[in-house]
Amino acid sequence: AYDRMHASGVEFIQEPVARFGSVDAGFRDPSGNGWKMIEARR
Repeated sequence: AYDRMHASGVEFIQEPVARFGSVDAGFRDPSGNGWKMIEARR
């Protein structure tokens, strides 16, 4: 999801980081709101 969103021009404020059994990244939506994308590691 990160690669697709980044290629589409999404402004990431934190690149994916692996920690505590998951990978997370931070980004902003078009209105400037901050969001976190979290994926459980397998």
